[in-house]
Amino acid sequence: MLLLRDYGNVWVQPANAANRSLLGSYWHALGVARETGDWSLLKKYKNRSVTVIEKGQRGRLKFVTDPGILRELEDRHQLDPKEVTRYDLRRAKRGIR
Repeated sequence: MLLLRDYGNVWVQPANAANRSLLGSYWHALGVARETGDWSLLKKYKNRSVTVIEKGQRGRLKFVTDPGILRELEDRHQLDPKEVTRYDLRRAKRGIR
C-alpha cells in the first residue's frame, strides 16, 4: 500500500489488517480534505502512525498532517493514490525505477 511521507509516497507493507484499515481511512480523509479544502479533517491522524514491515523488521511511520506540506505535495500531484499508482505502473512496464 502507499503511505504518504513528507517527501512523497512510498510503498509499504502494513503489519496487519488493523494497520491496513488505518492507512485506508487516512487516504479517505485526505481525499475529503482535498475536495473540501478542510485540512482539519486530518487532525485525528496527527501524532499517529502505522506499523509496517520492511525487510522482516517492524517499524512505525507517522502520518503527514501538516497543511503546508500537504499543499506542497498536492502541487506535485502526490496526494491522489490512484494517480500515483497508475504512474508507478506505467514506469514499471517501461522498466524505469
